[in-house]
Amino acid sequence: SARGAKIELPRDIPEKSYVIVVCEKFGSLDGYVAWRKGQYAGIRFTDPGAAASLKPFLGAGANATVTATV
Repeated sequence: SARGAKIELPRDIPEKSYVIVVCEKFGSLDGYVAWRKGQYAGIRFTDPGAAASLKPFLGAGANATVTATV
């Protein structure tokens, strides 16, 4: 989305929890859990321009190892 990302979480993290999303491709981004559905969560980044900075790393079938720290 324009201000966040959908990620798969290895464990239950409550909505509105503060997280740091870390990936070797793009570094770290601060955000919070905006929604949960099963093992997936929507992360809303605190920096409004953060999602735009990810576009060079994303594409059809893009996949990266991401860690969400609470």
